[in-house]
Amino acid sequence: MAQINAGRVRFVSRGEYSNSTEYFIFDLVNYNGSSYIAKENTVGVLPTDTSKWQLIAQKGNTGNDGPQGLTGNGISSVEVVAETSSEKTLRINFTDGTHFDFTLENGEVTQAQLDEVIERDNRILANTPKGSTNTNPATMNDSADLPLNKFVLKGKTEQESTTGKNLFQLVTQTISGVTLTANEDGSYTVNGTATSGGSFYVELPTPIPAGTYTISYTSNAELSSDNLNIRTRTSDSAMINSISVTSTSKSLTATNTSAISILQLQFFNGKTYNNFKIYIQLESGSTATEFEKYTRSEYQVQVHHIHKR
Repeated sequence: MAQINAGRVRFVSRGEYSNSTEYFIFDLVNYNGSSYIAKENTVGVLPTDTSKWQLIAQKGNTGNDGPQGLTGNGISSVEVVAETSSEKTLRINFTDGTHFDFTLENGEVTQAQLDEVIERDNRILANTPKGSTNTNPATMNDSADLPLNKFVLKGKTEQESTTGKNLFQLVTQTISGVTLTANEDGSYTVNGTATSGGSFYVELPTPIPAGTYTISYTSNAELSSDNLNIRTRTSDSAMINSISVTSTSKSLTATNTSAISILQLQFFNGKTYNNFKIYIQLESGSTATEFEKYTRSEYQVQVHHIHKR
């Protein structure tokens, strides 16, 4: 039996979709009665856009004379029903109206608990009409730091492993005539002519603490000075680090006395960018290591490939 490293596995329920909210890969939203999961980091893109979102539960519709339309299958949500300093009780609600409560002790999920959830979910999914997509995930609020002990997956799979070392993150956006596209491989592509100076940036919900960090990048072309700058800033926008993108690779190591709250890619007025692709990494320590796409956390989960369908 083959064993495959699942890499990062995390699902976060974000409630009703908001056009102004930044969403990350595996975020789950509700939109017009249907449920969608983000395929990559995105902001301002409707869940009906299949390049950024995957439909996982479609709203049922009643025809003029026909029966009720499709409803979602599997796990509908996960909620915290009780919590102490050392234990947290979660309730998994299934779309057939049943639920399953289990208690996490010191943040650990037992094998028996996982088996019970998977078995219930599989029983529901087995009733899905032929040709439907069974891709609805378990959504667990506040589950970022709860590693899975085991995850059983049926069907042909491909998984990857990440360490969570890359702290640099941006999302697809267009500013002043320039479009930044966040690619699936973790790189960014820049296109357009700047009608004014500006920057693509993310304000981090949790600042990166002070310490020694290395910023590095590789790109598909050399740029002249005053084209692009990679910068980090404090919560009040004071500059911490800045590295100019002038060659196909470069790194900068600095010991910061302030926490990093803003990540920024600055561009300049009048500059034209034509499919300029860049891989950016911000990591702890004084050495620039091999690039790894941003994934928010480290996940090392063993997946047992049971059989092919």
